[in-house]
Amino acid sequence: MKKFLLLFVGVLFVGSSIIAQDGKKAYKKANRLLGTYNLDPSANMDKLEEAKDLIGSALEDPEVEAMGKAWIVKGKIYNELVSNEMNQKLLNPEYVVKNVGYAQEAYTALKKALEVSEKKFEIKEALNQLKLTAGHISNEAITAFQDKDYNAAFKNFRSSIALDEILVAQGEESTFIDEANKKEQYFYTAISGFYAKEYEEVEPFFLKAKEMGDADPFIYEGLYNIKKETDMDAARAILEEGRAKYPDDTALLYAEINYMVAEGLLEELIVKLEDAVKKDPENISVYTTLGAVYDNLASQSLKDSTAAEGKAQMYFDKSQEWFEKALNLDESNFDALYSLGALYYNKAATFTDPLNELANDFSAEGNKKYDALKAKMDNLFDTAFPYFKKAEAINPEDMNTLLAIKEIYARKGDVEKSNEYKARLEALNTGGQ
Repeated sequence: MKKFLLLFVGVLFVGSSIIAQDGKKAYKKANRLLGTYNLDPSANMDKLEEAKDLIGSALEDPEVEAMGKAWIVKGKIYNELVSNEMNQKLLNPEYVVKNVGYAQEAYTALKKALEVSEKKFEIKEALNQLKLTAGHISNEAITAFQDKDYNAAFKNFRSSIALDEILVAQGEESTFIDEANKKEQYFYTAISGFYAKEYEEVEPFFLKAKEMGDADPFIYEGLYNIKKETDMDAARAILEEGRAKYPDDTALLYAEINYMVAEGLLEELIVKLEDAVKKDPENISVYTTLGAVYDNLASQSLKDSTAAEGKAQMYFDKSQEWFEKALNLDESNFDALYSLGALYYNKAATFTDPLNELANDFSAEGNKKYDALKAKMDNLFDTAFPYFKKAEAINPEDMNTLLAIKEIYARKGDVEKSNEYKARLEALNTGGQ
């Protein structure tokens, strides 16, 4: 039994030795094929493809994996594959690049070469190849960004910066022409990472772009949106800094408006929104937001016993004014139509409690007051109704609109129509079943 085990171990040893030899053979052949390709690239493209397959299998061998020169060969092969396609693209702008990601393969291989190489000439060769890779990585980043493939763009822009750091650390010149070019690289890394929603990974690039001075407004906007999820104080400080530096930037203005909406800073918000109207007069959402802010203030004033007399009506009138301005821009805007209907509907609803109190007053004066107040309420419901019907025509499945119409029909005593809308609401609630 012991002899059998020894024999079995021996077989394994011989097998792994064969694998090692095959790995080295594959590496050497890949290197030879690369040389053949370089003699006549146009005639030996198949040799380069074969070399790519061979070096991939060769590097699966742990002994070859530890050889810096093997990783250099892989980097050279992938650099050549990318260069070949770039040449075709230059000759024919309609050419579609097939080997997307090959620049990353070259970068990863050459970075590994620097990690395992000890000989100076190998290190020098890896660095020279990395300089070629830098251009390929940058091109892939730009192409991906233009194609809105933000994940690939972020990966390549980030690698471009890391590659440059490697070269500079090795005493080589930066691949960036100047500081402006470097700052631009950080900027596009930040943008692509933000659109790719790589928030945790992209934050350092935003901060670096900001530190480099004269940061683009988007840097402040992006940093604010990232920070607000975890640190609102820091986010607010960034937003204030951006707004102070770029007071006319509408994106930062809207970020500030959204912050104020979330915080309920209504009075301060009005100033910002009116500023937004001046800067962006065709943006209907600003008008409807202003209408909603004044509507909110009107509701607060009705509940506030210390509010000045007439203040609620003043806010109501301003709300109505802004919603109507929105409809002047677009008469079929759902938000403006629904909001105007809700404005009148909610005001009518405020008469419910006073009417209930008057209902218990059976005097002639009490009846007179009741009838007058009910007439006002009914008039408001009648005014709200056509806005809801127009909103329904635009979005026939909006629950709030259908509910308002149902209630108005009920108040009018039209039980049949009220029940019709009740059935529609129930059908929507059950998914139409």
